[in-house]
This record gives sequence, C-alpha cells and structure tokens, in this order.
Amino acid sequence: MDKNTVAKHRTAVKDADMMMQSKTVFLAIGALGVLVPQTGLAVDGVSVTAHWEGYNDWTIGAYGTIWRHDLVESEVVARRRLNAGPGRMAVLSHDGSRVAFLKRGTGKITVMSIGGADAREVATAHEEATLDWPDLDTVYFNFGSWDSTGSSLLRRVNVDTGDVEQVIDWSSRIWRFGIANDEIRAVARSTSGTTDGRIVTYELPGDGNFNPDNATDEPSCGEAIDPTGEFFLDGMHAHEGYDIRRWDTLEIVQSFLHTDAVSWGGPDSGPHHNRNGWSTNSQDWICGHIGWDISAYVDEPTGANQVLYGWKPEMQQRIVVTPNRRGIWEIDDPHFETHIFDSAGDFWVGTPPVPASLGLRAYWLFDAADLSADASGAHTLMNQGVIAGNGRVHEAAEFVAAEQDELRIVDAQLADGTPWKLANGRTEMTIAGWFKKTRVGAREYLLQKGSFVRDDHSFGVVVAPGAGDDDLCVELARYPHGATVDSARATHYCWEDQVAADTWYFFAVSLDVQRTLRIRIWDGTASTWLAPEQSFTLVEPPIFTDGDLVIGCGDWEGVSRCFDGALDDLRVFDYALSTADLDGLIAPTGCTEQGAMCCAAGNICDDLVGGSGCASGEACCGSAGACTVPACGDGLCSPAENCEADGCCAGHLLEDGISLCCGGTFVVGNCCDLEQCPDGEACLDNRCVAPIVSPRAHWAMEAGALTVDSVGSNTLTLTDVGEQAGRRGGGAGFSAGTLSIADADLDPGMPLKSDGGAAELTVLGWLNRGRTGVFEYVLQKGDGVSNKLSLGLYFYDDDNLLCVEIGLPPGRESDDFCGGAALQSFRWYFFAATLAADGAASLRVWDDNAGQWLAEGLGQISGGVNIEDGQLRIGNGAWDSEQPFKGVLDEIRIYDYAMSAVQVDAVRRRDLAGDNNPPVVDAGADMDGVSGSTVLGTDASASDLDDDLLVLTWSLVDGPGDALIASPHDLTTMVTFDLPGDYTFALVADDGELRSVDEVMVSVVPPPSIALVSPVGGEVWYVGSVQPIEWSAVDIDDVAILYSTDGGGSWETVVGSVDASSPSWQSYPWTIPDTVSNECLVRLEGYFDRNNAVMSPAVFAIRPRPAAAPPSKIEDGCNCHSSGTSAPWVAALGLMALLRRRNRAKH
Repeated sequence: MDKNTVAKHRTAVKDADMMMQSKTVFLAIGALGVLVPQTGLAVDGVSVTAHWEGYNDWTIGAYGTIWRHDLVESEVVARRRLNAGPGRMAVLSHDGSRVAFLKRGTGKITVMSIGGADAREVATAHEEATLDWPDLDTVYFNFGSWDSTGSSLLRRVNVDTGDVEQVIDWSSRIWRFGIANDEIRAVARSTSGTTDGRIVTYELPGDGNFNPDNATDEPSCGEAIDPTGEFFLDGMHAHEGYDIRRWDTLEIVQSFLHTDAVSWGGPDSGPHHNRNGWSTNSQDWICGHIGWDISAYVDEPTGANQVLYGWKPEMQQRIVVTPNRRGIWEIDDPHFETHIFDSAGDFWVGTPPVPASLGLRAYWLFDAADLSADASGAHTLMNQGVIAGNGRVHEAAEFVAAEQDELRIVDAQLADGTPWKLANGRTEMTIAGWFKKTRVGAREYLLQKGSFVRDDHSFGVVVAPGAGDDDLCVELARYPHGATVDSARATHYCWEDQVAADTWYFFAVSLDVQRTLRIRIWDGTASTWLAPEQSFTLVEPPIFTDGDLVIGCGDWEGVSRCFDGALDDLRVFDYALSTADLDGLIAPTGCTEQGAMCCAAGNICDDLVGGSGCASGEACCGSAGACTVPACGDGLCSPAENCEADGCCAGHLLEDGISLCCGGTFVVGNCCDLEQCPDGEACLDNRCVAPIVSPRAHWAMEAGALTVDSVGSNTLTLTDVGEQAGRRGGGAGFSAGTLSIADADLDPGMPLKSDGGAAELTVLGWLNRGRTGVFEYVLQKGDGVSNKLSLGLYFYDDDNLLCVEIGLPPGRESDDFCGGAALQSFRWYFFAATLAADGAASLRVWDDNAGQWLAEGLGQISGGVNIEDGQLRIGNGAWDSEQPFKGVLDEIRIYDYAMSAVQVDAVRRRDLAGDNNPPVVDAGADMDGVSGSTVLGTDASASDLDDDLLVLTWSLVDGPGDALIASPHDLTTMVTFDLPGDYTFALVADDGELRSVDEVMVSVVPPPSIALVSPVGGEVWYVGSVQPIEWSAVDIDDVAILYSTDGGGSWETVVGSVDASSPSWQSYPWTIPDTVSNECLVRLEGYFDRNNAVMSPAVFAIRPRPAAAPPSKIEDGCNCHSSGTSAPWVAALGLMALLRRRNRAKH
C-alpha cells in the first residue's frame, strides 16, 4: 500500500471523530439510571462486550454472551443481547456494521451483523487468541494463548469468502496485538526473547523479528493501537492506569490512573484493568475492562465494566457503559449478583449503521379467546370472517377460501422496525408458524404484504400447485410501486413438491443481512425437518410498500387467492433465526422468561413472549455457563459425545480448533473429510474448493510449442525466446526476447481486449528469475508510446518485489501494489494476480522452495480499468522502453474472472501433480421430447480420472426454435421448447484446464392438445336446431363433449365418447336442448386424459325457437327467403335486427 493510500485510511478514521459536537451531556450511572452532568464532547455510537458472571481469570478472561450497547449523547439508551455465545474478544468492523468474537472450546471466529443476525463461523483460531478487525472484511487472529508457541503465528481471514492466509510468524511469542486501519502499523505485547514483557511497535508484514529499539522501556499490560496508527496504549504494569504513546517515537503523550479518571465523569468502576482496546474508527476513544480486584496483584476479582475513555486533554470524558457493581466473592454462592463482568470489547463512533433488532415483533396465537390479538405487541388484526378451529397448539385460525376469510392490518399500524413496514422496516426477518391446508392443486396465500392489483405488493408466502405435492413459495416484488415494466412483477423462490393436504407443517421464511433467503419446513406428522433447506441469494434488496399485511388471503393480478385450511402460532421476528432457534419454537418445554430450564430442542432458553431471553448462560442453564446438553466443541467432552483420546468428539474434526484437524495435521482452510462444504464447493485434500472454469488462454510453453495456446487461438509471436526446462515439463527462457500478440488477434472475450474484453481477470503461472535488483517485466498489456497501459506484472529494482500495475483511464496513470516479500533468483515461484469486477485486486506468490505462500499484496482500483488496443507482451514490457525479463516462465494462463485463494492453490497443486487427464463426459442417448418442458440428461454422466472438480455446461447447438435450459450447469435439467423438431445439445465438462464435450439429439413433438373451432362465443343457437361442435386435435383420438348453461358452474354430458373412427370426429352434430340460457359453454376433454381439455373462450346463447322460425339449414337446406308466405316474418326479423343495432349503439 503506498503512502497516499495510507493517508486516505487515516483521514477516513479522523472523519469519525468530527461527528462529535461540544455540548453539556449526561453520563449514565448503572443501567439507565442516575444521571450526572458533565461538560465535554458528547458522543453517539455503539459498543459491544462479552458479558459473564461468576469468575474472571485475570490472565485470560471468561466467556459469556455478546451484547450491544447504544449510546446517544454519551448516554446508554438501549442494550440488546446479540448472541448466546459463550464467546469472548468481541471486535467491530471498521464500518461498524458487523461484530466478530471467539467461541469457547472450538476457537471458532464467529461473525454476525451488529443488528443481531446471521451469526456464522468463518475460521478457526485458538480459543484464547486475540482478534482485531482493522478494515471492512479482514479479521486478524493468532493461534495461541499467553506465551504459547502458536501465539506468534499471525493470520487473517476474509470474513466474506472464508479465505485464510498467513501474515507473519513473529520471532517472539506474544500475548496480544493491535493493527491500525492501514494494516501496516501494528503493536504486540511480547512474552519471550529480548523484548519479553514489553510492547513492540511493528510494521507489517516485515521479517518477523522484534526490534528491542522499538519496544517500551518497561514491562507493560495493554497494547491497543488507535485506528490511524498514530498512538498506542501502554497499560501500566500494576494495572492501575494507562500511558498513551506515539507509535513512531514511543514518546508518552498522556498518562492517567483509573481512580483519577473518575473525575472525568461516570460512577466508580474500580481501580484496575487487565484487558483493553481502542475504538475501531475513532482515535479519541479507548475501551477498557475496568474493575475491582482484577489485577494479578490483589484478591479475587469481584466485578468489572466496559469503560470508555475520551483521553485527549481537550475532551476528557469517561463513560461507564455497563451497570456491574463491586461484590464480595463467596464460593458457596457462585451466582452472587455483583460478580458480573463485561469485557473491554469495542466501540464505534457515529449513528449505528444497522439498528438493533428487538427480536419478536408480532406473535398471533390464534387462540379462541381472541383470534386478532398480538401476544407480543400492538398488532391487533381486523378479522374478516375467520373462526376458531382445532390447532397444532391449542386453537387455530380457520379460513374458508370460498368466503375469502382473512385477517388484516394496515402498514401504518405496524410498529416501527417491523419487517416490511414502508417507513422504517428492517430487511432482516423471520416469519414462522404452523399451517394445514385442506386441498391440493390450488394457488393460495398464507400471507401477503400488499396487493398486485394495487401495484403495492412487496412480499408473500404462497402455496402453489406442483408436479407432485404442492410447492411452498416466497414471492418478492421485482419493481417498486408504479414501475412495473413487464408482466412478471414478482420473483418466486420455491421448495417444490413438499406440501400435502391435511398435514400440519411448520414453515419458516428468513432473510438475513447478506440477502440470503431461506425456506425451512417441518413435517408435523413425521416430526422432522424436511431436508435440505432451500436457500437463495437476492441480487437486489427487498422492496417495501405501504400495502396491508393480509393473513389467509392474497391476490394475483386482481384475482383473490385465498387459503383453505388453518394457521396457528404465527410469529414475525426482525432477524434471521437459526435452525436451533426454530427448534425451540417447534417444541417448547414450558420454560419461562428468565427461567432456569433449558429447552430440550435447540439448547436455547425458551422465550415465548418476545423478550431477550436469559441475561446470560448462567441464568438459563446453571453454573456451566451454557446449556448442559452435550455438544461437540463446547470444551467439555462427556460420555454422551463419544470423545476420543485426542479430545476430539468422534465424527468431528475441530473439537479443539488448534492442532488436531484432519487426522492430526493442521490445514489452513476448511477440513472437510467429514464436515460439509458450502454449496457449490467440494472437498479436495481436506479443503473445500470451488470448481475452476478453464482459462481463456493457456500457454504451456512446451518444447516445440512455445507460442501455442492450448485452449484457444491466441497464438503468440516469438522473438529471441528459447526452450528451457520448466516447472511442469518445458518452459520458455528469456534474456532480451518476448512472446507477443496484437490486441486484434486475441480471442473474443479475452480479458482486457479492446473490443468487448472482460474487465476482471486472473493471470497466473510459474517464474524463475535469473537475476535480482533489476526493473523487469514478466508481462505487460499496453503501448507506452500511445499511453495505452492496461496491465503489467513487474519486479521493482532493488527491493525485488513482484508488483502489479493496473492502467487507469486515460491510459498513462496506474494503480500499483506489490507482494509482501522479496523474491530470490534461481528458484521457482508460482504467482497469481487477480482483478475483480468491484476493483479489488490481489497478488499471491508461492515460494516453491520454502513450500509456503508469501504475504499477499492487495489493491483497490477505483475509476475503472483502462482497456485499450495495446499488445500483450510476455517476458518484456511495452512502456516507453523495453525492460526485459531474464529467467524462465512456464504455464502462463489468463482467466476471465477473479479466482479465490483456494482456486489459485488448486491450480498450483494440479501443476505439480503431473499430466492432467481430460474429463470423461457422456450426454446420454438420443431421446424424444415434447413441446413445453422435457428433462435433459437423465442418463448423462461426467467424471474425471484425476478427481478434479468439474464445471458442467449444457448449451443448444442447433434446432428449429429456442430452448430455455433451466439449470445449464446441472447434470440433469429441465428444458423448455417453443417449437417441435430436432434439437442438438452439447454437454461440456471442464476441469479448469481441459474440456470434453458430447452431444445428444432431442426430437420434440407437439404435446397432445385439443383446439375448439366452434362454438367460440357470441353464437345464438335455438332449441331443437342441430349445430356442429367442431374441433381439431393433436395426438388425441377420443374426446368427451360437455356443456354448461351456468357459465361453467356445472356441466352436462353431450356425448361420453367420440373417437377418431366416428363419422362425427372433429364435427359433432349437436341437437340443441331445451335449456334456455345466455351463459352457455361447451367443453371438450380427452377421453383418456381428462386434464387435457378446452372450453369455449366466451359464452353463447340458447334461445326458444320463434313461433314462425325458419327451417334450419341443416334440417332441409331450403332458401328461407324465397317463399312469399314468409315475407311478414322476414320483415319482422329485419325490424328486430334494426332495433338490436340501435340498442347496441346506445350502450
């Protein structure tokens, strides 16, 4: 990262400090109680702590529940428990949107929204490790406790991708560390070597050695660093106060004792500290774990609080965030109320970016006493025809679809923060409850927010007809009010063929902060979750409207789609519940609010009325601090867990989370022999790996084929390049030569090609330098003379760092970043440079001699990438003058997407494995299909001799019409055809380097169908006359004919069967019955398939035969107008026609 980038980071941090304004404020004492006036700088923000009771080990600290505390003008105005833990070391992301903490026993790094949702484990550290979160997506951690061997090993994890990498292995063991937002300046408290007991300033990544000249002059206890990297915290050795020092000079700029700082405001919280931190985004605020007797030099600890210090002389202020008090340790009473502690935690200055969730927002029991009542709030429903019936739990709300029964509440009456409320509803939510339907094959809404006919729809849960049982679907509006641009105004997410009639199901629909939508269903008869759950990722955020929330009914394009059945115990939460949370809703055990029992299902304290549950694990489950149901990873192996000799539970890999993983060998990443990998990934070499799509170009640089692209037609031009031994077979030897290709000769779609090339890429390969200390290009795309730089990979002079340059418009300027370690000559390195669509860039380098990845280089490209028609040159540059590479290059590949670290490593390992075998693919035998939908690939197969992960792709090669492939990357997929005929499909299997293809033909015929020719509506047929019912048919040779005189309400049979051998086939003479009506219809049904049917598109009339009615043309074929005796009747008929025309004109 260059100096300008560092400056930008520090400026952003200082901007947060400008949010505070000078005013008279009131600081809270206790929970939300007595106020003490204090003149200073008021602050708004949100802090997090780990909260526990019972005991506080001064060296390690206990584990507890994770809490959030909201501050407005320096006063705590709200608290919420975010996670039951048990956890410790709570830290906030730099933008304040997420919190991370360590779980007891497993050492799992858990990340969740600061709003209280979407807790997920992203990596494994030591359970007593240190965490720091200096930026938006990267958490740093180490692998040891106080003075342990693993404590010196610093790693970081991308919390969005789960990618873990090593940063540095320090020469000294440590206790804690802190990292500034620039991710360069750091401090660590050393516990060994020449710096033992002192705080050391350090610049990442460095060589790992602690310099005594950069260490404090005496033992210290505390090592937090301010987010700008300008100052760090030096805790006095006896734990009685703090020194604030400059990072670059170690100069002390401020000192204070905790007892003296009480005068800055807030109640007394004890004289000692043993853990501390610094605000994640403000230089002005220190976070302390301050309490009574928690120093190593005094008696047993008896309580502590999170205390925030505004430490600068011009703004000195002290906020005691938590309400804990001093007590006396009594062994006989471990729950003595004053033995309560909160950690130093973390503090974010500003208005919280994510409001705190309150939990249960609405709970309709649907009991007989009041079907409309909300047991948790004020959401009383308007009842329109719903009655009480037998429920899953007590009574239920019973709905009759034909009567359009419903329960309703308008948007304005929803409480603030309730999901889907237009003004301020939370996007995170869970809607859960019981339902039982009484019919099949009907589209019916369990609930809907809004109305399609009014164009204010936002959300719905609907049962829809499926191929087998009915589907349970969630529909989300695609367009805001008034912006409908096509007929498909909602996107449907369905769990198909799961819902039968007359069965109680528990459904749960949740949406988390990552926009992951989950649908879960519990079969009340089988007493099990239907697996697997269905999950979908939303591309856009949900749309809110002011439509009513309607339960038991909905509409689609103005047609009521009401539910026929029963609903019971419907709940609305403002965060995404886990399956364990839902277990507690399904099988409540009678636990009370703040009760002492642990629920049997889910191991959570039951909370039926919407409160925050137990204040800590102790209050719910006893002295163990967690529910006492055995759980692998809780650090307490019991016989019920079948624990093995090494401490791991049988069948699990990460019990201790430290060294015993995958058969005793620690692997950076995910162990997955016995544990499940995320969707879309599979296990290779004990790691979860995403499949790799083949590169756009691959120059293997084998002997006799240095210029050949093995996957495309990007043939290079060779100038003074020789054949050398490569890392995998042959290689290309460079001294002053180049391999090049003009932009116009690159294949279409190649990254950075001027005519439509992708702006994201990965470039990787092997290199072996023949010299050091020289500026030289490994490759470059551009033209220095014409200012057309797009991309370069080069070594920078004396520091021997491999660097990346990304060209910025208009083509001369570039963003550059480098790897974190110098590369030596005459040894092989594997390199991978990536550029993502959002501008995130990285450079990863593997040292093949050392057998490890070096420190990663990271960049962020703003303003887009310059894509020009400059040539691509390998082994040389094109910038002003030549800077040739000297050494050997091998296996250069270019991909049109940004690969993850795991994918890059998979390519590296495959290169070292030797020759790669192509995939084996079989598209299956030629088959017949029908217009509409056909399943493709029922007998297809794909495999790989090397066990490489395969990406499968179906595509249409040829055919008379369009074919919509529903899931082109699945082996079996549904295909929809619009025309009959012969279609050819190709199935491609891609192992990331080689592709194989096979084709299959599908002969599509029209599906069986009937088309009604007559009557089509508007006809007037007279009683007793004979009229033709005419139709055409495809692949149907027998029909039944019915008619209705009440618009389709009931049907009578005209004839039960007319087959293709009958003289009346396709034109049946029907003698009109004496049933006068203006609402007549004719219906034809396949005799052997009654669902294949057709009906008159509009009604026709049957009328009485007039007294002087003319003979029917079918009866005698006469010309009714030729007889003079019929002239009066003709005249009357003409007059009647004239009157009808005039009547029509009036309307």
